[in-house]
Order: sequence, then structure tokens, then C-alpha cells
Amino acid sequence: MKTEPIFPILIGKSKLLFNSDTVKIWKKYIKTTEKTVVSHEHINLNPELTEDYLTVNERILDGFIFKELRENILTEARLYAQECGISFEDLQICNSWGYQIGLNNNPSNFHTHANSMLSGVYYLTPGSPIEFKSNNFPISKNPFPFNLKNSPTPEKFFHQIAPKENLLIFFPSELEHKVTKNFIDERFCIAFNIIPKGFFGAPYSNFTL
Repeated sequence: MKTEPIFPILIGKSKLLFNSDTVKIWKKYIKTTEKTVVSHEHINLNPELTEDYLTVNERILDGFIFKELRENILTEARLYAQECGISFEDLQICNSWGYQIGLNNNPSNFHTHANSMLSGVYYLTPGSPIEFKSNNFPISKNPFPFNLKNSPTPEKFFHQIAPKENLLIFFPSELEHKVTKNFIDERFCIAFNIIPKGFFGAPYSNFTL
């Protein structure tokens, strides 16, 4: 597990070791399973002109086919949370979905993920980068506070990460991010959100999930 300091936070980045045949099976599953057209808020989306699709199943990683991937994600998520100075008993994936975009994708607006502590993406293919935007983190009303150790001073306001096969990234759910314009045939990934499991938090502000 490597961490990359951007803004005043840490982004987690890991290279998983699944072989290409396994990745192709997961890619085929996303490509053939039931999907819906992505609807980005504040964008006048014409379904006939876009190639952005999300799986209807919002708990895709619960499937047996993704068991080993799910276990790898949770292992790396625990390492990332520890690096961020978060006190927790354990972590759990609360939702997950497949994301397929083509050349005619409609780039999303900057957004955050509500009701979760950590978010992440596992890339099955290269494609359009994910872009992060500084939003004065960690000043927020999020119920999952970050106690970052040695937080770097922000030196930039935007940061992009280019997808690669088997690349896994983590970031705080309240960090603003978006998908940029895609310039290759198709881009496949699995996105997910994570919340604590069991006891969580500092004394007198703790709770159990």
C-alpha cells in the first residue's frame, strides 16, 4: 500500500495482482449484466448520445464471482484507514457498482459520496482519469472524522489519476471528484463505498455499526 499526499489529505493507491484472464471475466460480467444510463446532476443528458452505464446491481461486490477481489479491497482499505489515522474496529463495503463508459461519455460534475467514510475505485482497464478537487477537507459535517497524521500543506487544487488495469485507489468519501472525458474504446471499473464495522470513533463521540 502506497499513499500519495494531495491537498491536505492522502489518496491510497495499490496495484492488485489478479491475472488478465480473471480481469477479463469481471469485465465481461459488467459488460453483459443489466445496466442503466448514468444521469449526472445538473447535466442535460441525452441517453441517445451518451455511453455512460452503471450496473443496476448496487452491491456487485457481494457476488461470489468477486469474493477474492472484495477481500483484497478490504485488506487494502484497512491499511489506508490506518495511514489516515482513523480509529476503527473493522471496515465493511456498504455498496458497490460496475461502471462502463465509451468514447461518447458525458463527463460527470464534481461530486461527493454521502453516507460513507471511504470511497474507492478498482480499474479493470485504462481510460479517462479520475480528477479530484480540493474542498478544504477535512472541514465538514461528515460523521466519520479523519485524524490525519502529518497532513501536507496543499500546493494544488486539482489532481488526476490515470487508470491502469488492476489499479485500486481509495479516498475520503467527501472529497470532490469526477470522471473526465474518455478517449479510448471502453473503460471499465468497479466503484464502492466503505463504512466502519463494529466500534468506531474517539471517546465520547463513538458509535457502533
